[in-house]
Amino acid sequence: MIEEYRNDEPESTLPKKHARSCS
Repeated sequence: MIEEYRNDEPESTLPKKHARSCS
């Protein structure tokens, strides 16, 4: 899961995507 959002966007969006995926 982490690799997905990680490859999807840059580090700038890492935290944002992570929170969204978690939700």
